[in-house]
Amino acid sequence: MLILTTLTMLAHVLVQDDAAREVQQLVEKLRSDKIDEREEAAAKLKKLGKQSRNALEKAKKDADPEMASRAAHLLRVITVMEMLTPSFLKEIPGVEEQLASEDEHDWTRTLLRAFGPNGALSYPGLGRSDWEPIAASAVRGAMDREELFSVCRVLKQLVLSSASKELMELLKHENADFRREAVDTLGRVGIPEAVPEILKLLQDSDDNVRSKAVNALSNFRAKETAPDIVRLLSHGDLGVRLTAVDALERLAAEAAAQDLRNLLKDQ
Repeated sequence: MLILTTLTMLAHVLVQDDAAREVQQLVEKLRSDKIDEREEAAAKLKKLGKQSRNALEKAKKDADPEMASRAAHLLRVITVMEMLTPSFLKEIPGVEEQLASEDEHDWTRTLLRAFGPNGALSYPGLGRSDWEPIAASAVRGAMDREELFSVCRVLKQLVLSSASKELMELLKHENADFRREAVDTLGRVGIPEAVPEILKLLQDSDDNVRSKAVNALSNFRAKETAPDIVRLLSHGDLGVRLTAVDALERLAAEAAAQDLRNLLKDQ
């Protein structure tokens, strides 16, 4: 039995050594002057994924700047591939190379490809979980107001919640349009941890932002925010007052429905 165990362990070590040797040979081929040879080695290293990391980390510090650059790029590609789902990689061939560019605007452009010009899904085979990994970087990579708002529309349509941190940061933006779009997106997507920050917007200087904040709180069914919303019934802007009324009606209806459910349970 001891001999069998020892032989099994030895075989395992030999297999690991063979794998490590293969990886090292592939990494060395990244030095090749032949493009085809370099590309073939890079493709195999990408496929090996985590197994390539140690060798590529060493190669990234190589004295040859071209070798170091190629290794660093492959490490970024492998990291991106680990973030994305197999379905995403299959549906959008080469996307891992694009997103490994260190420019987050590429993540923005990729997310905006989710819908075509006619509003239909560009990749019907991809679902919410496939798009989630790129949402946060897509928000950070938006270059201007229009692009950011386009990203927010996609977040709302696909109900992507992984950009909650970035959206909550936008609630503090000096531009009211950014605050309004951020709070509307948080409310539509449904991110309960944003409630305390959204509550602060009930005191916002912009009436449209206040109204969107009220809508978001009612979408969350956050009954504890009702007293804060009640104070807006005396607001000077009619639109804010009407939004507050509508939100309170929804919160009251939800509370009444819950009371009814509790009553039916007791009977």
